[in-house]
Amino acid sequence: MKKIVFLLMLSLAFITSNAQGVIYNGKVKDEEGKSLAGATISVKGSNTKTQTNNDGVFSIKAEAGNILVISFSGFINQSYALKSATTITITLKSASNDLNEVVVLGSRSVGRTKLESIAPVDLFDLKTLTSEVPQTNLTDILNHVAPSFNSTTQTVSDGTDHIDPATVRGLGPDQTLVLINGKRRYTSALVNVNGTMGRGSVGTDLNAIAAASIDKIELLRDGAAAQYGSDAIAGVINVNLSRSVGVGKAVLSTGANVTTFESYKQTAPGAYKSGTNPEFDPIYYKTSVTDGQKTNASVNYGWQIGKTKGSFINVTLNLEAREPTIRSGERTGDIDNRTSGDAASNALLAQLGVDRNYFAMRVGQSKTTNLQGVINGALALKKGGEFYFFSILSNRVGNSTGFYRMPYQSTNIPVMYPKGFLPEITSNINDISVGAGLKGKAGTWNYDLSNTFGQNSFGFDIENTVNISEYYYFHNTQNKFDAGTLLFRQNTTNLDFTKKYDNAIKLNAAFGAELRYENYQQKAGEEASWANYMRKTAGAVDIYGTPTSVLLADNTTGIPAGGSQVFPGFRPDNAMDKSRTSTALYADFEMEPIQKLLVDFAARYEDYSDFGGNISGKIAGRYKLSDNVALRGSVSTGFRAPALQQRYLTKTSTVFQGGAAYDDATLPNDSKAAQLLGIPSLRPELSQSASLGTTMKLGRFSLTVDGYTTKITDRIILTDAFTGVNGGNAQQQQIYDILLSNNASRGIFMANATDMRTSGIDIIGGYSIKLPKKQNLKFELATTLSKREIIGKTKVSTQLAGREATYMSPINKASLVDGNPKVKGYFSVSYKLDKFNVFLRNTYFGEVTHIEGGGTTNWFYKQVLSPKVVTDLSIGYKVSEKVRFSAGANNLLDIYSDLLIASKGSYLRLDVDPASGTYDRFVETQTAYQRGVANNNGITSNNQFNYSRRVTQLGMNGRYVFAKIEINF
Repeated sequence: MKKIVFLLMLSLAFITSNAQGVIYNGKVKDEEGKSLAGATISVKGSNTKTQTNNDGVFSIKAEAGNILVISFSGFINQSYALKSATTITITLKSASNDLNEVVVLGSRSVGRTKLESIAPVDLFDLKTLTSEVPQTNLTDILNHVAPSFNSTTQTVSDGTDHIDPATVRGLGPDQTLVLINGKRRYTSALVNVNGTMGRGSVGTDLNAIAAASIDKIELLRDGAAAQYGSDAIAGVINVNLSRSVGVGKAVLSTGANVTTFESYKQTAPGAYKSGTNPEFDPIYYKTSVTDGQKTNASVNYGWQIGKTKGSFINVTLNLEAREPTIRSGERTGDIDNRTSGDAASNALLAQLGVDRNYFAMRVGQSKTTNLQGVINGALALKKGGEFYFFSILSNRVGNSTGFYRMPYQSTNIPVMYPKGFLPEITSNINDISVGAGLKGKAGTWNYDLSNTFGQNSFGFDIENTVNISEYYYFHNTQNKFDAGTLLFRQNTTNLDFTKKYDNAIKLNAAFGAELRYENYQQKAGEEASWANYMRKTAGAVDIYGTPTSVLLADNTTGIPAGGSQVFPGFRPDNAMDKSRTSTALYADFEMEPIQKLLVDFAARYEDYSDFGGNISGKIAGRYKLSDNVALRGSVSTGFRAPALQQRYLTKTSTVFQGGAAYDDATLPNDSKAAQLLGIPSLRPELSQSASLGTTMKLGRFSLTVDGYTTKITDRIILTDAFTGVNGGNAQQQQIYDILLSNNASRGIFMANATDMRTSGIDIIGGYSIKLPKKQNLKFELATTLSKREIIGKTKVSTQLAGREATYMSPINKASLVDGNPKVKGYFSVSYKLDKFNVFLRNTYFGEVTHIEGGGTTNWFYKQVLSPKVVTDLSIGYKVSEKVRFSAGANNLLDIYSDLLIASKGSYLRLDVDPASGTYDRFVETQTAYQRGVANNNGITSNNQFNYSRRVTQLGMNGRYVFAKIEINF
């Protein structure tokens, strides 16, 4: 009996010990072998669960035969049946649903899906987009897939013709920070100055990065200066370079604009003058062209280095060449500047043997050739460490034009150019960037030490032009000039530490430091590009020397213009080499204080050697109402230091307002002219932002809705033109002489002129359907609804009281508030059937407002351009496992913005009386008929700009058709 009891007790002990289970140790990683910290491991059918630590390691008590369920944001859940082996390794596969894609931007913790992200982040798969959409460069692609992103090609705007400014949420191009693999990228050396979107700003040239080299792009639509530093007021764009290994792709794409645009003729330019019978708009004629030919060729391949899976190098080469487009009509108005009227013009046309089309400008996209090379790589080190590196090289040669110089204009030499000339600006833009870093573990902390260097140089060669004074003094017929070079370089060193604690609140702590060096250089052009040889002292060129007047081509007597026409070069006393440093410290704490609630606290201190210090802060949170629905929001402050380029740029260019040409000099904010006018020194821009939104996923349907508001204090703008007076008082004479020394009649300056607020709602939805026979149907709908407003009065100094309209004109205000669509969205359908696919997208571009000088002091012309819908279509077929062919069109229906027609807008009078209660506001409205406008020539610069170049809506290139072949290897 005792033996039986003993055996029963022994058996019960054995059963009990088995029921208690054993300890299983394991590791969870992704398909690239990277550890996944924070993955959840649970025993199916029980309450037992745990999470992986920072190294992806876990321990859990279970029994052989139990099923472990492993889950992690952005990856497919996996089940694992336990056996006798107590050490296991789990590899999770990435989820394919867009809402399950992992984003790292906006958080210094582990990556999260778009549904679970604490801030609104858009994720764009560039590998898929570059196969499906007609666009080939980065700004064009993003402009059609991200409603909050705006960018179009600029025209007749000096260097900006070759670099497309881009904005997020309608803020400035310099208020969005760009990262490459999470590291800060430098900005362009160029300041946008000539009447384009982002006038006065310095942006990042996204098109210097080959689209073929990119894996994905994250767009954070939230203020993030407290996390990433100065410039991140509107948000952050993070470009993730390709890490693919063992596969390659070669792509050849070619296409052209096959389009029909409208213009009028000299015989019917419109008639609005009082008493004209009948009064009528211009008669428009359609012109069909094929131009803007574009060819893009790229190849990408990645190699594994050695036998370690995490060691690789990925290389991309890209070449793109595009021809110009021309959307101007025949030159209307006077041809002969010596005598007005049709009789004189017709006689000169007959004498020259040309018609009015000969004098048409090149209004449209510029000609460019872009060569790029991109390298991205890493070397896996022991204990999970990594040495990483990347480099982006780019050379772009661009060619654009200015305004046509007529045969007998004072700025032409008829002996050299009997028919006048169209001056050309040829740019040579070079970009070099190199980044490298080391990351791994130091004790229980993860560290990332990196250094990134970047440089942009922008050289100007002015061709098919002349220095008028040089001809009159030397009889020299030089027609090509080296106008000088702009250069900006930046070096950024970062040291970051992060640690995820295995505690009740799942704290993730991060802190770090940044040291940044910036350098801006302006290199002088050759003497003939800037000199006025008709002003000399003791035989030497001296802008203040005694002038010599001559009989000019238009039969007037005056001092010949100095410098190369369209773009006088940088003078030796404009040459400069300016530098500054910035140091920053930051801390970031993310935690889950209660179940389902995630909060983040971030603070950053930055100190600039030229502007002093600033502290930015951010609080963000996300609450999960259920597994598929969450609320999120944030409040933050931001900061943007004025760029070195904004502080020191000195240049002269020709601008046209109300049909009249002016030579405007952009002068430094601390120049003598600025001091004489009482323009204060530049201050940093400050911002306050808030957002509130929701995300949800119901089966295959996903939706995010985010509302936001951002206030910017001391927004930096480029003023309108101030003038001096020759023979005026001492101050007026000094300003006149300074402008003259810059071959200019007017001066413009950078200034903290205004406060602004932008508010809106972003809505993004998607729905996918899997159909029989390998069919897939996907719908996407995205839109942004926004409002932008200027807060308070223009901020002028006491010395400039009464000159608010010059400090910040209605043209400048309209560009900031209504220069790009406040409503923008798209609806797309993507269908796949085995080897066949179709992509169809309609993009809605909301209304914009065009304002320009009305031809008379204090009068302005305003026209609201109506909304438009642009349709893109792409059809593809996979010819074999390795070859895919596609063809289609951007702007399939050939849609253009509204024509500028005087009768479609209104003429507004600005109150310029400082004593008036309506000062600096529009107080009177008249039609073109009431104003007695002669014809449409004034608002279109004589039929050259029938489509607005001042606003950014949908561009003016029209339909683009393409064909593309992709070869995978």
